[in-house]
Amino acid sequence: MIAMMSHLRLARGLLVCALFFFGVPLAIAKQPSDWNLAKEIVEGIQLPAIPDREFSILQYGAVADSDAHPAIHKAIQAASQAGGGRVVIPRGEWMSHGPVVLRSKIELHLAEGAVLKFSPKPSDYLPVVKTRWEGTELYTYSPLIYAAGVEDVAITGSGIIDGNADSVFKQWHPKQNADMQRLRKMGAGGVPVEERIFGEGTFLRPPLVQFFGAKRVLLKDFTALNSPFWVNHLVYTDHATVQGIRVDSHFFNNDGIDIESSSNVLVEDSWFRTGDDSVVVKSGRDLDGRSIGVPSRRIVVRNNDMGGEDGIALGSEMSGGISDVFFTDNLLRKGI
Repeated sequence: MIAMMSHLRLARGLLVCALFFFGVPLAIAKQPSDWNLAKEIVEGIQLPAIPDREFSILQYGAVADSDAHPAIHKAIQAASQAGGGRVVIPRGEWMSHGPVVLRSKIELHLAEGAVLKFSPKPSDYLPVVKTRWEGTELYTYSPLIYAAGVEDVAITGSGIIDGNADSVFKQWHPKQNADMQRLRKMGAGGVPVEERIFGEGTFLRPPLVQFFGAKRVLLKDFTALNSPFWVNHLVYTDHATVQGIRVDSHFFNNDGIDIESSSNVLVEDSWFRTGDDSVVVKSGRDLDGRSIGVPSRRIVVRNNDMGGEDGIALGSEMSGGISDVFFTDNLLRKGI
């Protein structure tokens, strides 16, 4: 079964956002046994196990109206050395002149009234890191919040993650085509990933939040604003719960959440107002995606309020395959 879908509710008097499946055969789940699988998926998803201890960035030198990046890094380092815990961003606006890099057994908690805002300067997100950009692996600018090769990680709390409306990354959209085509040729031609370097002088925008090779992830309750590119991006992630988040980001390619080559994923009770699709399922592009061969599977998306340019998409990067995907009781709105 490539994809299963049912119970899509219309906003009264409005045309629902278009649903794009890019040529994928769509199997409609009609039998109770089909929906039994959805229940089984949800019940089997594992939450992260993170020790119950706190590390406020105030303890590590964070001061209002200055760069909080060193304090955030020190708090994460201290929590990791202690065996894990909750790194707290307290009430107030905190500017980070660089990426927040999460480690295993770390919960980044945005307290009520907290705003974690990121520097507008692209140079703050170098050196390059390994990631995926529209389905092809490469080394490029770091996502603003980045976690690679981790287990038991979370971002929680009612605070705000703000990619910065004045970010220079936003000026790169009209400049990206040459780099995008060069990367796609590298992926289709089998150029080694270590040779796909897109650093200074290139124009591929990073996502706001990315998990790259993760197990047991929780994204809960926070609000995401002003992403340079895709907003929340799960890559090679197994067991992820996305619950009660709000995405209000309207720039080009601002997908609310991209689930790419990931399995055992639940997205529920969330609110999306986006410049592109609300929820997307992907699995890699062209030869690069087929060679890696990691599908997206066992995914349930339910009880979400979706608005923006588009609603739900499977693809367009899906060379690794997609299966056992359920959408139910989502409210899709057009042009909000």
